[in-house]
Amino acid sequence: NITAVHPLREDTLSKLLEKDNADYQVVESLINQKLIKSVIYKGKKFFLREYHINK
Repeated sequence: NITAVHPLREDTLSKLLEKDNADYQVVESLINQKLIKSVIYKGKKFFLREYHINK
């Protein structure tokens, strides 16, 4: 999973989805499962892995 190390820009993610014939529901599912999250940085949307720390 590339987002484990590097944030993925929204346009790059869209190209990956298109290449794999997948739609945005895949991303929404990952967000709903709290496996990834989106953040805005310098006006662009990025996706990165959601880290969970067990206490």
